[in-house]
Amino acid sequence: MARPCSIDRWQHRWWCRRCGGSRRRCGAVPVADQRCAHRGARHGRARVVVLDGAASADEWNSDEDAPVQGILGVTHLPMMARRDYLANENDTHWTNHAIARLEGYAAIVGPERTPRSLRTRNGLDMVTGLIRDACGKVTLDDLRVATTHNRVWSAVLWRNDVCEACADDPVLASAVQILREWDSSEHVASRGAILWRRFYEHFVGADPTPSVVFFTDQFDPADPLDTPSRINRHAGIGVVEALRRAVADLDGLPLDVSVGEVQYFTRAGKRHPIPGGPDETGQYNLIDAKDGFVPGRGYPNVTYGTGYQLWVAFTADGPVAESILAYSQSEDPSSPYHSDQTEMCSRGETKQVRFHPTDVLSNAVKRVVLGNGRTVLSEMPSTSR
Repeated sequence: MARPCSIDRWQHRWWCRRCGGSRRRCGAVPVADQRCAHRGARHGRARVVVLDGAASADEWNSDEDAPVQGILGVTHLPMMARRDYLANENDTHWTNHAIARLEGYAAIVGPERTPRSLRTRNGLDMVTGLIRDACGKVTLDDLRVATTHNRVWSAVLWRNDVCEACADDPVLASAVQILREWDSSEHVASRGAILWRRFYEHFVGADPTPSVVFFTDQFDPADPLDTPSRINRHAGIGVVEALRRAVADLDGLPLDVSVGEVQYFTRAGKRHPIPGGPDETGQYNLIDAKDGFVPGRGYPNVTYGTGYQLWVAFTADGPVAESILAYSQSEDPSSPYHSDQTEMCSRGETKQVRFHPTDVLSNAVKRVVLGNGRTVLSEMPSTSR
């Protein structure tokens, strides 16, 4: 995935939004006739435009300034360079910045002037708030803390209204109290997050961009970060019924069960609690469980999401960075590196990234010397990495 042997193979990596290029300065966005723009309405949650291989209107065409056939030329690709920030939440180019927006590009590149996912809105609010609070001088620690805050954007928007709507239902008294005391985050110790997640799935479903029917205000293309925002309590099955079903889902579990008790990654037979949650609810720190919600168990099989995180500051003395690999580095259960970083992830810790040659050498764990057709392996005395 990271280094395909040709731009042709790169173009056919269909399932994710990617950035790439070649020594011929080729990009990876195919050119399809503008008449295929209407196909975007049916691409669903996967955000994949489905083209008809038998229709000439859907054939890949040639862009005049493209270096090879079948891709967009550089003049038709969205690009932006800024000194404050750029953000990418696996969403459209249109909102790589909260204010400076790229518009007027082919529909196949990405949607414009349409409602954005709750995760995108969460990320943009996070970075703009971070810059504002730091007066434009963001530190490495500022960035790390902000991106691991585990805030749930749907709860930021709706939690108080949901509690108010359900306050008079005696069956929901405990649930309402739990949600009132919850801090709208999905840390390992957060109580109320799982209850909210079940409520949201019953109320909205699995779409990361809720339909406009779930809001009482309209989407404003001039303000995609904050609109729409006000909940329509009567949409779908209604918030009261959705919370009732969420309570029923947690039968056999404490109603205030914490994230870490039911969301974990098993490594070498040991459960490791994992913070974060699904993007549907507006979680920036995306985490998904293979089997989804399992009654009586929660989300016990985390297999997808924010696996590797890297925070970098470019200083006068060179890069300074922290990182974490949630699933750890080694597949060998006997290795000390089989679950070490998984445990760190559970505790909210990170590790230093070694850039300078002296740091690399002084923290080396193992040295392998290759030469004359043989391998010489020597263990290093360091215990840190």
